[in-house]
Amino acid sequence: MRSHNTSKHTNRDDGGFSLIETLLVLSVLVVLVTTGIGVSMQTFLRSNLEEERNMLVSLLESERAQAMANIHATTHGLHLSQDAFILFEGVYNDHNASNTVLKRNQHVHNNKDTTILFTQLAGDNENGLQNIILTQNGLSATITVNERGRIDW
Repeated sequence: MRSHNTSKHTNRDDGGFSLIETLLVLSVLVVLVTTGIGVSMQTFLRSNLEEERNMLVSLLESERAQAMANIHATTHGLHLSQDAFILFEGVYNDHNASNTVLKRNQHVHNNKDTTILFTQLAGDNENGLQNIILTQNGLSATITVNERGRIDW
């Protein structure tokens, strides 16, 4: 009489994954995580630059609006240095106690120190056409203030 074995036996233990399968999954995960970190760092850097640009544009628009509204019957302006936005009335003087100094993102740089002065009532840029270039790790953003005070970015 022939006996039938009802249990299924294989040479392989069905309790887990082989070493090759585990290494393959880990290598795929390493590639995905490495790619994700690179993409998220680039996104982070771009958002820093855009945030700095948006802050500068907002401050320029505010100073121009104050000049056009003839607040304190004087010109209004912004001085952009490597470490601060300096808002002022009248003529720029870095030792004036009435200046408003706002610290900048230390990782975003500009091409040069720039002073933009908006005239009373008209809001024209007294210094003519000016380009401000902000840079961070190979990324850049340009803000242009023309003679009429128009701010483009």
